[in-house]
Amino acid sequence: MAWCLLKETWLEFMDNNSWQKGAALAYYTIFALPPMLIIIISAAGYFFGKQAVSGEIYYQIKGVIGTEGPTRCRRWWRM
Repeated sequence: MAWCLLKETWLEFMDNNSWQKGAALAYYTIFALPPMLIIIISAAGYFFGKQAVSGEIYYQIKGVIGTEGPTRCRRWWRM
């Protein structure tokens, strides 16, 4: 019973072209994040202060990807 479910799930996964959809989603997410962060920092910065918001985003990103990426983003935000 479990084997049939697993087999059917795999076949549906392959029929739906899920690998390509996942790759497309990752590609578009990479290009959508920077403009979205600019909007979030601007909107939240109005209420909490731009430095406080960008600092919090910096520490959240730093916890996920390390120190190199957020440091570059922080320099970019100051432009």
